[in-house]
Amino acid sequence: MRWPSNRKIVLVSTPPTFTGSRLCPLEQVPIGALKLVSFLKKRGNTVRFLDMHGDKPSPWKLKPSGLGGGGLKLLNVMGRPVRYLERLADGLDLAPDEVWISCTFTFDLDLAFEYAEIFRRRFPGARLLLGGDAVRDPGAHRVPAGLEVFSGRIPEADAAEPDFSVRKKWKYGLFSLSLGCMNRCAFCSIWRDKPARLDEAAALHYVKALYERDRPANFWNWDPNVLMFSGGLERFLDGYIDAGIKSRLCFGKGFQPNLLTGRLITKLVKAGLGSSTFPIESSSSRSGMLKPYTVISTIKALEAARSAGFDPKSAQTTFILGYPGEDLASVFRSFSLSLVLGATPAPFPVFLFPGTSDYRRYAARRGAEPGRLHGSLWPLIGDGSVEKYDRLLEFLLTRDIEAIPGKLDLLAPELRGVFFREFERAGRFVELARAAKGDSRRELERIEKEIAMKKVPRFRKLLSVTASPRSDAASRTKLFSRHFLARLKEFYPGARITEVDVFREKLSFINEEFIDYAFHRKSYGQVSRKTRDLIDLAEKFIGQIAASDAVLISTPMWSLSIPSPLKAYLELVATLMFYRHKRTFPKKPVFALLTREGNYARPGADASKDAFINVQDRTLSAICGFLGLGEPQFIYAENTRITEELPADLEAAIKASINISLRRVLNP
Repeated sequence: MRWPSNRKIVLVSTPPTFTGSRLCPLEQVPIGALKLVSFLKKRGNTVRFLDMHGDKPSPWKLKPSGLGGGGLKLLNVMGRPVRYLERLADGLDLAPDEVWISCTFTFDLDLAFEYAEIFRRRFPGARLLLGGDAVRDPGAHRVPAGLEVFSGRIPEADAAEPDFSVRKKWKYGLFSLSLGCMNRCAFCSIWRDKPARLDEAAALHYVKALYERDRPANFWNWDPNVLMFSGGLERFLDGYIDAGIKSRLCFGKGFQPNLLTGRLITKLVKAGLGSSTFPIESSSSRSGMLKPYTVISTIKALEAARSAGFDPKSAQTTFILGYPGEDLASVFRSFSLSLVLGATPAPFPVFLFPGTSDYRRYAARRGAEPGRLHGSLWPLIGDGSVEKYDRLLEFLLTRDIEAIPGKLDLLAPELRGVFFREFERAGRFVELARAAKGDSRRELERIEKEIAMKKVPRFRKLLSVTASPRSDAASRTKLFSRHFLARLKEFYPGARITEVDVFREKLSFINEEFIDYAFHRKSYGQVSRKTRDLIDLAEKFIGQIAASDAVLISTPMWSLSIPSPLKAYLELVATLMFYRHKRTFPKKPVFALLTREGNYARPGADASKDAFINVQDRTLSAICGFLGLGEPQFIYAENTRITEELPADLEAAIKASINISLRRVLNP
């Protein structure tokens, strides 16, 4: 193709589109578009770059969603609305000879076609040309008449410096060190561009110039695989550090984790590593994504980055969902591993790029219309399951473990057990990946087999001991105890809960015969029926505690301590265990949910002038320690005045504290 010289050219870059929430930073102008500006100017052309990108979204139009297209979803443009381009076109100070429209993603072609129509109507004599990074096979039958398609690359443009003069000031910068990729992942078409190394010194030159001019907060790398050429990134980092540039370096397109060395990670962190992608989707040995690495490398890379001082929250851990018949256990595994590693889960609905093996496998289900292969529209999911996947995606966007309990309602009931199982295993999975000698599918299979050997989940049995004489409707203690148990059942649907209400048990205080029995002065047959009943009750309580994996004690404050029936319950158990059986329980988690009207100093906190009157905490700590159970984890429900209505915000805050405490149940 012959490239224009001495012409008047308008260049428009098509912003990305999305539905719902943005899943990643989308506001960046593609560096390729800025290089095209430089390339065209160098040939003597007059170029007007019409900037449609921005950091605020604009609603665009409704698009069919689901495999059958039975639903409609609003597609947003990450940038300025179409009417803004119409105003720009009407206000041009030149009549263009050519209009170049760059489109980064095939599934955004509808928007590019709409841009083309705007210029076709206003400048009917102008040549209209469509191209871009991912425009390789737009479907010739759908391209509007009069719009030329260029599906290759322009080497002179690739080697050019980006023209940052198209904006008065940049809040971020861009740089690239290479093109293409040597891998052929099932969902990616970048391999269609021949791998090419760019000049690191030239990239550092324009980065330094933009830094001196605008001091942008971040520089975003635009390489599909920045580690493809050995040494290139390291040389750039050396120059970047020596130049004293303080902007963060962000790698939104990600790292191939098995190519990240400890030396390189140290330099990245020293240079100021910011928001970057660490792909985590190859978390199953059965993955068909054709990745040249597994999640073992991702875990090791994230751990090394953390050790070097990188905040893992800045790591976007990407994984894909939305395939028909997919293994959702592997999706939940990727999500769970991300949270356990302290990273930020970044789920992506599957996008189908022409030319990929996924496209060849699945496009027939949907038809080859590029605009309908937009992942957020769930192009491969049956219409009846779209809402389920919308809610699943919202759940997978949870950023913190503490927030999980409040999001469980988003999961369909049949998915909760799958999630809990994978989350239960995530901590151990990370430990085994750290210790793995290599990164291979066989090694990942070994880890999976070792994980699967642990068939029984923790906390399959919980003992709940409640000490409130009030009714279920009136008791604040029982209100919050029910919330705790409901959340625990969501975490472990198969968990069995044994409940003991000490006010409903036939409890009596220890008598002389009970003491004689405990000290082996009398046998079971030598004491009265009343004492034998009390011994039987105490042995039942001991058996319940012994059989439990965790214990919840829910009690109000009475006379500055615990209610007398609860104390009687604990004394019966402690007396027989210590004096009769001469043993203690194995250590296990104990949660102490304490409701009280006032505020009291916490154990280990600064004592208030009233701290001495609170013996509730110390009593429970002493008894649990004496029994061998260990220090309780206290959950405080304070200011719950019995004579007043419970404020909604206070109730919500207490329930939130319960949810946070349950984090230790999920992943201690």
